[in-house]
Amino acid sequence: MNAGMREVRASWCLYDFANSAFATTILAVLFNEYFARSLAGGMAGTVILGNRIPGPTLYTFLLSFTLFLVALLAPTIGLRSDRSHRPILWLAGLAGAGIAATALLGLIKPGDLPLAFVIFPVAVLGFALSSVVYNALLPRISSPGAMGRLSGWGWGLGYLGGGLVLAIDLLLLKGVTLPNGKILQITVTQAFPLTAVWWAFFSLPLLLTAHKIPLRPVEGKSIRVRELLAGAWRSPQLRRFLLANLLYGDGIQTVVAMASIFAATILKWPPERLVLYFLVIQGAALFGSPLLGAWADRYSDRRILQFCLLVWIAIVVSTWRLGWTGQPGAEYWILGILGGFVLGPTQNLGRSLLGRATPPPVAGSVFSLFAISNRFAAIFGPLTYGLVVWLTGDLRLAVLSMVFFFMAGLWGLTGLKEARLEEELQILVKENRP
Repeated sequence: MNAGMREVRASWCLYDFANSAFATTILAVLFNEYFARSLAGGMAGTVILGNRIPGPTLYTFLLSFTLFLVALLAPTIGLRSDRSHRPILWLAGLAGAGIAATALLGLIKPGDLPLAFVIFPVAVLGFALSSVVYNALLPRISSPGAMGRLSGWGWGLGYLGGGLVLAIDLLLLKGVTLPNGKILQITVTQAFPLTAVWWAFFSLPLLLTAHKIPLRPVEGKSIRVRELLAGAWRSPQLRRFLLANLLYGDGIQTVVAMASIFAATILKWPPERLVLYFLVIQGAALFGSPLLGAWADRYSDRRILQFCLLVWIAIVVSTWRLGWTGQPGAEYWILGILGGFVLGPTQNLGRSLLGRATPPPVAGSVFSLFAISNRFAAIFGPLTYGLVVWLTGDLRLAVLSMVFFFMAGLWGLTGLKEARLEEELQILVKENRP
């Protein structure tokens, strides 16, 4: 591997380091809890169209709606990036929109719920759609044999970046004494523009080295969205993989998105403790991602992924029974560390499994399908969680409902034939040649 490609791969991994600040501060720790508690009235809720909706439910509904839009737009974004001379421009534009909207989240104060309904979806759209283009770069910059390791390092750096941002958030929320004796302290809403600055700054290396990536447009006819979906439907193993990814992804994304709301409501944790909790989770993920990614290169992505899903099932059931030892806080810490260790691998091994089987000419198109699967995953899980909270008022039952998604995803992976999946993707390339 020449020096230019080493630089490209390093900058590709660094983009995970950059945008993971959004995933942690906005989606996992601070904004979600701030929205549910301060903007939407907590468990007491907010009256909308004559119905009182609990804050956690309202957040899950807004998140689900936004990710439904992502699922609709992802195929077009993936296809257009495939046909572009420089798909990195798509990444830059989409990430730029997300970064700007993230900075504007800092303007939202209690009582500004309508403003949140506008700005938050734009931020999520920018974050999620730029990830479609980003993921599609993986087969272009890595060989199949190294893809699991490179993907794992990307996720690992992502958790390092997200963790460092949380560490900065924690220090500034508590207050830092400056040499002149003054105290530098921020509010929760001031952490959102800080996230935008981090995302923008650490995205620059990928943008500046992108010219070294072989990003020539694919020769042949353009694959239309309808043709792409039809091709996936005719491919049993691809269909099975995407459905399994959707199902277990539902569980993962919902548990992570609602963990801080659960802790703030059930355990009465303040924002500072929530940040520290997720900081520890990031540390566990930093070790878990490259370690299990390397094991996946040796034993197979599917086997390690199945192991991770079994761990998730144990975590969800234990959270439902939280407090059985008489120490619910300590239990939640242990479950968080365990979840952090398998969080990155559960997400990145699906990406590397698909990447190994995907020919570069259709990488953007196939990864747009992967993105659709991921975004629909983030629709049904939060919707289920929110409906259970609305109907029962019980956050524990809402967490337990995620067991279905993990078990169904595990069943889907059990019957997956990886060699046949690769053959189906090769057929997809042939079908779309002139």
